[in-house]
Amino acid sequence: MLRPLLFRLARFGSLLLLLVGLLTLAFPTQATHIRAGDIQSKVDTTAGANPRRIFFRLTLYCRDPASGVPDQPTAAIFFGDGSCDLNVARTTNVLLQPDVRRYTYEFEHTYGAPSPPGNPYRVSFIGENRNAGIRNMSNSVNQSFYISTTVTIDPALLQNRSPVLRRPAIDNAVVGQVFQHNPAAYDADGDSLAYALVNSQQAGNAAAVVNCTPAPASVPNFVLPNAAAPGVQVPFTGPPVGVPGDNAIFQIDPVTGQVVWNAPSSPGEYNFALVVKEYRRVVVGGQRTYRLIAEVIRDLQVTVRANNNKLPELVIPADLCVVAGTPVVGNVRATDPDGNRVRLSANSGILPPATFTQSSFGPPTATGTFRWTPDCNNIAAAPTQVVFNATDEPTGANAVPLTDIRTWRITVIGPAPQNLRATAITGPNNARNTRLTWNSYICRKPGARVLIYRREGSNNTPFGPCETGIPASSGYVQIASLTYTGTTDIVDYTDTNGGQGLERGKTYCYRIYVAFPLPAGALAWPHRKRAWSSRAGPCSCAT
Repeated sequence: MLRPLLFRLARFGSLLLLLVGLLTLAFPTQATHIRAGDIQSKVDTTAGANPRRIFFRLTLYCRDPASGVPDQPTAAIFFGDGSCDLNVARTTNVLLQPDVRRYTYEFEHTYGAPSPPGNPYRVSFIGENRNAGIRNMSNSVNQSFYISTTVTIDPALLQNRSPVLRRPAIDNAVVGQVFQHNPAAYDADGDSLAYALVNSQQAGNAAAVVNCTPAPASVPNFVLPNAAAPGVQVPFTGPPVGVPGDNAIFQIDPVTGQVVWNAPSSPGEYNFALVVKEYRRVVVGGQRTYRLIAEVIRDLQVTVRANNNKLPELVIPADLCVVAGTPVVGNVRATDPDGNRVRLSANSGILPPATFTQSSFGPPTATGTFRWTPDCNNIAAAPTQVVFNATDEPTGANAVPLTDIRTWRITVIGPAPQNLRATAITGPNNARNTRLTWNSYICRKPGARVLIYRREGSNNTPFGPCETGIPASSGYVQIASLTYTGTTDIVDYTDTNGGQGLERGKTYCYRIYVAFPLPAGALAWPHRKRAWSSRAGPCSCAT
């Protein structure tokens, strides 16, 4: 009787061990699936808007649960004010490519007070965990995934929307070919954007966060991809121009946001993070300065494969300045050294109303046309960026498409005031004055200013296509500033020389232009040296 009993117990114990093993396989204690993501925000714009109510969208790129990893039906969100929600429900679920799903989570939060000066609310996500095998960090499968965005709530700033990143945060590369990525960021408020690389981060276990306040840190042993897989540069027309044989580079353009890795040397998955900083030109103590009002940290993943495909080459128009109301037409073309078809596309905050249409796919040449007529609302100090992409379509079971990326910068300036007329008149006490009149300005906005300049004698030198305002070298001196308090017209001004009258027998010439209000009319960080404005109209003189 003892032997059958022992036998049954042994079988039962084996069954328990088998069940434990199955449970371990089916329900891992740590998720191993998050590849990339970011959080974007915008202030409440509904009827009766509350400036402390903020809407958010978290976008994650994850491994497909069909590959045996856990799903991500909810997200753990920390609002930066000591509150959090560990179960924000997923909104969308899209399969982008084999073993890559894009999830979005839309949520909102109403803050009890404006953010402390110089200390914006940091809204963050902690996910558990990153996918296994990321080459430029240690033990990625046991590292949580942390990203954040900041929100400044300040009545002086009115409404603010964070930069929108229009290109996905997941990409592909090939060994020995230049890799490029551009987030195609766009700021609807006309604020200036700057870019920098930062370390990928982790923040431990979401459920263990104290007081809903994460303590993020760099993932262990993070290095940029070119340091994890040392290689050499290959020929590249740039920017930056490749130096074949020199050490591989991995860098970002602080103005355009273009990431260039010249060139991957080893297959595998690599992560890196970039921060998009949003600056607004503000007036403090009577002085204009830049204020950092938001930043978005995006963590990206690029998968490098060994393949014989070569990068296509894209050619776009030169950067330009254009007066609002003038149609812009830009022709782009691309060729592929392997003779593959090439698909062209464009990313920008102005698409639509702007359009981009591909007319041919090649070989030998893919072509497309961009069309846009900017209006008064597009006048801004910072150029509008259009990011063009040329992606080849190689054939074969293991083919990896490659993309050449180029950024076109279009600066929209205000039109010159039209038909300025100067007429000498006699004022009180027989003083000599000058009456100025001009046509109603088509781009008037509350807060815009008509600036009036005068000099003795004529100087009607035309300015360059990107030149706005009136340079001191022209000899003109500002005598008046008239501000639009609404959209009513300002179409005349009388120059009395401060009530003293002008000297008789002299010829006085005048030029005027319009300076636009903040933020879109601000200096473009960090390059502009003066406020953005319209072109100056031709001079008009009176004797």
